[in-house]
Amino acid sequence: MSRCLHDCVAAGIPAVFLWLMARLPPSYIWDKESCPRGVAVMRNLWPNLWRWWSIGVHRWRKRWLVTLAGLAAIGGAGAGLWSWHLGTPPDPDQKLVMWLGDEPAPLDPGSTGDQWAMDLLGAVEEGLMRQGKGATLDPGLAERVEVSPDHTRFVFHLRLAAWSDGVPLRAEDFRYAWLRVLDPATHSPWARLLYPVQGAKAYAEGKGPAGQVAVKALGDRILEVKTTRPTPYFPSLTAEPALYPVRKDVVEKYGKEFGTGPGKMVFIGPFRISSWERDRQVTLANNPTYWDARHVHLTSVTFKIVKELGQRISLYETGGLDQTGVAGSWLDQWKGKPDPVAVPEDSVFFLVFNPERYPSFANKNIRLALSYALDRRDYVRRLWSGAAEPAYGLVPPSIPGRTKSFRQENGDLFVDNRPDAARALLRNGLQELHLNALPPLTFLSDNSAPSVAAAKWLQDQWKTKLGIDVRIDEVPAAERLHRQRTGDYQVAVAGWGADYNDASAFLKLWVSDFPDNLVHYHNPDYDRLIAAAEASTDPAGRAGELEQAERILFQDMPVAPLFFRERVWLQKPFVKHIVYPSVGLDWDLKGAYVEKRP
Repeated sequence: MSRCLHDCVAAGIPAVFLWLMARLPPSYIWDKESCPRGVAVMRNLWPNLWRWWSIGVHRWRKRWLVTLAGLAAIGGAGAGLWSWHLGTPPDPDQKLVMWLGDEPAPLDPGSTGDQWAMDLLGAVEEGLMRQGKGATLDPGLAERVEVSPDHTRFVFHLRLAAWSDGVPLRAEDFRYAWLRVLDPATHSPWARLLYPVQGAKAYAEGKGPAGQVAVKALGDRILEVKTTRPTPYFPSLTAEPALYPVRKDVVEKYGKEFGTGPGKMVFIGPFRISSWERDRQVTLANNPTYWDARHVHLTSVTFKIVKELGQRISLYETGGLDQTGVAGSWLDQWKGKPDPVAVPEDSVFFLVFNPERYPSFANKNIRLALSYALDRRDYVRRLWSGAAEPAYGLVPPSIPGRTKSFRQENGDLFVDNRPDAARALLRNGLQELHLNALPPLTFLSDNSAPSVAAAKWLQDQWKTKLGIDVRIDEVPAAERLHRQRTGDYQVAVAGWGADYNDASAFLKLWVSDFPDNLVHYHNPDYDRLIAAAEASTDPAGRAGELEQAERILFQDMPVAPLFFRERVWLQKPFVKHIVYPSVGLDWDLKGAYVEKRP
């Protein structure tokens, strides 16, 4: 009897233990960061528990009823543990169907500027850091980083990680990738991300050698970076796809074909590309060599290439897509339903006034008049169905300040929808220019329906409130972007998203010699404040300099902010844990999973 009792207990203890674990939050059991003691206990206790269960079953194998009961308890406990961690109940088929708005460009981290390519790169590769929910920053391939007190030296300690072909990750993979971004022969649009690094800008401009760039591999698992000035936001730059690691042997093997398909690259992220059907779909499978593979639940993700928003909505409604973007009037039909997921973006959209093609814009009062006349709340309500916020400054509300957001601390910098004040400013500007009326004005717009609607709204506001006649020049988006970059426009709407989570990501745009200064704004006081902020080691002083610079900007109004965008996604209620960062990539699928489909 005593042996029987012993065997019963031996068979039942693990089952009871699992049953208890299933009722604890997973972080108490598995999460090393949340509960290191729990992980240590599990590592030490689990082998013994399994041994006890095995002995009990072996000794009492004739008493099959107890064995079945133990197995049932263990199975129930395992299901309970899953249900705590992933929701109830999980779908046995962990597959997700998403979308891309166009055929992605080659997945070359150092050279692509294509958003669809970058979103795919975010799934199949990884940087030293990862963008988390909102604007948070999580460890990626670096398990930790040491930062000097003056924020000019960063030492990244790499994880034990391997590429999808089994080759170990090395610090040299990052050094090679970053020098390749800076190499003038690459023509990378992302070289400026590394300009804070000592010697980087000189090398990118052909004025210095690669050997002077202060990025060093100190062995296989330590990467040292030195910057020319305090750069507290540097770790967040390493989450950008452009700064992902790249293997030299793989680039040299495939040459211009690098990144053009699953057989022409290697992967070090949560997923790998299993198939790529041009202009149709890209399919991912989970990556078994990923360092954190146990937290990747999806077995496959299919990205269908669907260019038209209406077609995407139709596919979503009929079950052809599990997630899609939505905007404008389409939002109205989803109000009150669980599908929409709203995500504030670290981005701002603004009017750009080009004085080189429209000399009247050289007059500050003219620019102020066109800005103050606009009713931004009406713009957001009519054109974005509320999925945006009127902008009365340049830096979005999601960007941090000293203790609150930068936007809260610096406040609204002007008041709009003031027709009388706008007309007075227009009269003053015309007098200063010795004009009776403004010359004909042309607004450059994309030819998409939402962009044309926005252009017509602006046209009506300026005609109704200021009597200005505006012609709309509708062109394809690619042509509009080219003409803005080359200065071939009078007035247009532009947008900017943060490369990193700091106000300087927006304010340095208007420094006199910045490459993306579309309006060629020049103000020595503004330049001085931005330079002082970039060199400052005092966080409070730096924040004050950036705030003062933004106030100067809107006393001059070289650009007129319109709105801060809020991205809205439609996501099936059974899809869980897709992370939507406000900086950088559109989404992060690492921890996503699918509950039981209806």
